[in-house]
Amino acid sequence: KMIQDGQSNEDVKKKMQEDGVDEMGIEAFFDGINSYDEKIRTLQAEVEKLKRSRSVRQKEEPRAQDMLANLDISSDQVKLLRRLLKLEKQLQQAGIAVAADIPYEEAMAKVQEISKRMQEIGSADVTHPDPAIQKQLREEYYRLEQDMEKYNTALMLTDEYAAEEARKEREWEEENYEENIKALKAIRRMMPVDVKKMSEADLQTMKSPTGKTLSRDIARKYKRTNVLELIRTDPADIAKNHPSLLDNLRVTGLTVTERRALHMHLRDVAETWKAQQGEEMTKKKYEWFKTLKETFKTVVNSYNKHVKQYGPEDNHPYATRDDPDIGCPMIGKQCPIKANRSPAYDQDLGYPDGDVYMESSVQKGNPDDAGARALAEAQELARAKLANSRADALKKHYRNVRLVAEANGACELIDTSLDLIENRQLLWFQARLKRRLERTETAATIKVELAEFGELVNEIRLASLKFAERSGMNLSGKRDASLDAKDTRSSIECNLILLYCEAVVDCFDGMDERMDEVKASDKRLRSAIPVIRGLLKDLSDKSRSTLGSLKDKGPPVTRRVKTRTEIMKEAKEKNQSAAAPAESEAAEEAPARAPHPMMAARADADAVATVMVLQDPPLIFSRQFAVAVEASRAVQDAVISFLRSRRVVAVTMMVGVAAGVAT
Repeated sequence: KMIQDGQSNEDVKKKMQEDGVDEMGIEAFFDGINSYDEKIRTLQAEVEKLKRSRSVRQKEEPRAQDMLANLDISSDQVKLLRRLLKLEKQLQQAGIAVAADIPYEEAMAKVQEISKRMQEIGSADVTHPDPAIQKQLREEYYRLEQDMEKYNTALMLTDEYAAEEARKEREWEEENYEENIKALKAIRRMMPVDVKKMSEADLQTMKSPTGKTLSRDIARKYKRTNVLELIRTDPADIAKNHPSLLDNLRVTGLTVTERRALHMHLRDVAETWKAQQGEEMTKKKYEWFKTLKETFKTVVNSYNKHVKQYGPEDNHPYATRDDPDIGCPMIGKQCPIKANRSPAYDQDLGYPDGDVYMESSVQKGNPDDAGARALAEAQELARAKLANSRADALKKHYRNVRLVAEANGACELIDTSLDLIENRQLLWFQARLKRRLERTETAATIKVELAEFGELVNEIRLASLKFAERSGMNLSGKRDASLDAKDTRSSIECNLILLYCEAVVDCFDGMDERMDEVKASDKRLRSAIPVIRGLLKDLSDKSRSTLGSLKDKGPPVTRRVKTRTEIMKEAKEKNQSAAAPAESEAAEEAPARAPHPMMAARADADAVATVMVLQDPPLIFSRQFAVAVEASRAVQDAVISFLRSRRVVAVTMMVGVAAGVAT
């Protein structure tokens, strides 16, 4: 403080001696002060030198008019040069640096020199104890930024720079080629060709050529990160797409393997886009690919750096409490290796790994089917309007991009869960009806059915817990509604949750009925279902309460839940429609003669004579007998009389089934 106040060195030294500072400390202090003053004087001299050189350069630069006057050129050339000079001036005023004609070597050397000096200064907001020096350093950094832009722009326009960048790009492609091919084949082996036409529930239930099904994580990834569907789309069709279709594809959350596969699939069509950048739409498509590629290169470089430091996937140790300094210190998906395996494409489901794509065709309009086409267009328009109204309502409710994205994900999960519940029940009912018809239901088939019940119950439990957490319900310990957080959900999500609860309760009722019917004693199922019922009751009550407190009720709910009765009816219709072709083929092979109306008595006798009594009960009739019963009222009366004589009190007729019998 005494030095800042301008007191002499002798006074300062005397004061330090009085305070008990030894001679070595005093000398070191004054040596530091002298060194500091010397640095300040050096910097001031450099600044003055830069100022003088800048003013001299400005004086030496001739005016444009003088330059043009001394040139031996025509008047038209003079006009053209003046226009160019004005254009350059306008660009500079607009903040656009005009690239100078600087050789590659000189520009490269200048860029390296300027970069080194900028690193020494630090940043544009550099601080210094002396305000004057701080100002000088900031001004110098500003000039360095301008010079860097100038030389870097000139460098990037040279032919040598373009050749160097092309060489680096080619080497990078060759270095990653094998891994990219491997990733593309791995994903294709687990991706159906018609993935774009299938729903998430269809992907989870459809059997692959090897008899396996896709996991829930991969099916969800295909449909939610829908840019992956391009892998099963012909590149020729992708090239024709409008850029808005590509921009609307979701690309967030892609793993390294998925980015490799996408890059390998799109790189050839990207070369076409690159060559046709003069067309505005094609340029937008190439810009989309460039953004995807730059992110891919960043992710791959980070992944390779991590692997080089801690080892590859098959030899990647993790740090422990005993050895915290040995191995990868990252937890969970922070580790690029684990993040890349979520999901893991390590199975061969039998789907083609070559260039096999979903067929796309352009159909000519049929004027006779204008009504059906208009209906389909109206339905598509209604779905689009519903999606737009949902998005608008969520944005209006949350007013936050992250919260809107989370709410969209929750609504999609509810829709997917509803589809999953309906599809699973439909498959169960179809299989159950077929087993009853073919009389193949055994203890083993019932056990398989109960295992499928348990799988669906577990999926419903996990989804319900997520929905309950979003509602603010406190799920730790014993249920206490007073500990619940505030419910911030929108009316759209609350309405969908009410539909979800209704569908799950109806599905659970069907499971209970089936287990009572087959007298199943699955304690795990019997105990899990009531717990989920209680959770859903609290969730539906909370949703109704939240819905009642909201002023904005949102768009009307157009989706309705199918009850198990409706699903059973649909299953019967599908089984019958599947059996119809087999029945028609059998009729062509052995056409049955229609009964003559004047020979009803003979028809009755023939029909009753074809009855084959295997047990008492049941009775199994032949196909011809079933057709005769269906065709003639007289035959039906005769059969009823016959059955009553055998003391049969209930008869179920199923005609036209694949097995060719009526029971």
